[in-house]
Amino acid sequence: MNIGKLYAAGLTTAGVAARLYLSVDTVKSHTATARQLTAARSTTALVQDLYLRGELSRGTARAMTAGVSPRQRAVLGFAAFGDPQAAIGKAIGVSVEVVKADVRALKSAFGAKTTPHLVARAWDEGFLC
Repeated sequence: MNIGKLYAAGLTTAGVAARLYLSVDTVKSHTATARQLTAARSTTALVQDLYLRGELSRGTARAMTAGVSPRQRAVLGFAAFGDPQAAIGKAIGVSVEVVKADVRALKSAFGAKTTPHLVARAWDEGFLC
């Protein structure tokens, strides 16, 4: 199974390693190679890239928009492309602590375990396209 799909499903690197019966270091190596091939800045950006390339298919949107502010939408958009939280804060004019709080709130709203999982869930909900 594609490592990116497992990250999109909410698994951590350790979880991916356990699922594939590989060492964590092997998964990190494969992830780094995949990131290099796609020029993704992070594992989250790798998941975003897989959606953009059509290698991960979008689920059926449930139009879950309640409770997501315009600022949180902006944070999600920047995060999907692998921007660091400090850079996101600078771009939208808020502190890194506010960005971290928004990411936590977004994970909660989307039922996501990790940031790559958040991107996958946002694709499923039609927030990213």
